[in-house]
Amino acid sequence: MTCYFCENPRETYMNYFCKDCAILKRTISLYGKRVHEVVNEVLIRKVDQQKNKIKKELHSEEAKLKAYNLRSKPILNAIQ
Repeated sequence: MTCYFCENPRETYMNYFCKDCAILKRTISLYGKRVHEVVNEVLIRKVDQQKNKIKKELHSEEAKLKAYNLRSKPILNAIQ
């Protein structure tokens, strides 16, 4: 039998969730909506945050490419 949430094997036949998901369920039962707020604010990126992350990654890739090109040119000139 599999966990109803993550589809990993369950601990026992009588449980609906695996050990990790059972802990999450108890946490949600204990803290309620606050768990959803924390997940949304901390773990899930908003649209503007996603755009910023994309720009940041593209900028770092361009910087790596430029650094690679700068390092490779002197080596080619030295060989010739």
